[in-house]
Amino acid sequence: MSERLSPEVVAHVAQLARLDLTDDELALYTGQLAAVLEHAADVEALDLSDVPPTAHPLSLVNVLRADEPRPCLDRDEVLAMAPAVEDHRFRVPRIMSEPSADPEPPAGVPTSGAPGDQNRALPLGADGEHR
Repeated sequence: MSERLSPEVVAHVAQLARLDLTDDELALYTGQLAAVLEHAADVEALDLSDVPPTAHPLSLVNVLRADEPRPCLDRDEVLAMAPAVEDHRFRVPRIMSEPSADPEPPAGVPTSGAPGDQNRALPLGADGEHR
């Protein structure tokens, strides 16, 4: 870097960032920021014309299995194992405060006990996926 970073410039940057620096902090950060900017200038000065752009220094290979469609679970079988079911859907504890026509949770389904903590059913599509 051709010109030395001044404490006034660092104070201005600190003010823009809404930082209230003491004189000791200003002196410390002036030196640290100058070192960072000098390093950035060194990197900028490198000749990288023969270096190909990369997103990662190592060549990575996707280790996940192929995403292939498979049959889903049988809906009736899954719902038979659920602790609570309503209208062919899972019945789950309420997680947000929303009005409910059903003030009582179904037996066996825990709730937090907080006021307005009811249960609601999540729709389950014909393919067994939540909607």
